[in-house]
Amino acid sequence: MAVTSWTDGNVALNNPVGSVAWSNPDNAKTSDDSHATSALGKNSSTQELVLKDFGFSGTIGSGDTIDGIEVRTEKNSTSMTDHTVSLWNNDAKVGDNKADTVTAWPTTDGTVDYGGASDLWNASLTTADIRGTAFGAVLRGQNGGLTANANADVIQIRVHFTAGAGTPFQPLFNRRTPTYLRM
Repeated sequence: MAVTSWTDGNVALNNPVGSVAWSNPDNAKTSDDSHATSALGKNSSTQELVLKDFGFSGTIGSGDTIDGIEVRTEKNSTSMTDHTVSLWNNDAKVGDNKADTVTAWPTTDGTVDYGGASDLWNASLTTADIRGTAFGAVLRGQNGGLTANANADVIQIRVHFTAGAGTPFQPLFNRRTPTYLRM
C-alpha cells in the first residue's frame, strides 16, 4: 500500500450551513499561522469551511484502488468542539461525519486527525472522484459556552491506496508539499 503526503487544498470556501461565516477562508489552505476565523456568540456554530482540489491527479493513478482517507485539521479555540468533519465531493458532504463533539479544540494551534489507512468514511467515492477538483473536506465547529473565536490554520488530506499496474512513483517536490508523480 502507498500513501500520499499530507496535502493542502487549492480552493477554500464558506458553505452557508451554520450560524457564523468564516473570515478569510483562504488562510486555511496552508499551515502558516494565518487563520481562517469565525467569531461566535454563545450556543452557535461556524459555517462549513470547505477545502477542495487537493491535486491528487498527479499522485494517484486512474487504475489505483483507494484504501483509506485521512483528514487533518490544525485549529484552536477557547471554547469549541467539532460539529462536522466530513468529506466533500461535487458540492456536498459525503459519507460519515467524523466530528468529535465531546473533546474541546486545543487552545493553541494543534492538529487532529480523522479517518485512517483503511477508513473510506462510508462514502461511495471512486478513484476518479479523489483525483478530481471537487473532492475535499469540511470543518464546522460549535460553541456551547461563552463567546469564542474559532481559528483554522489548515485542513489537509492524505490518501492510502494500492497502486494499479503501471510504473513506480518518483518523488516530485513542489512549493507546498512533497508528492509523488507516476513516471
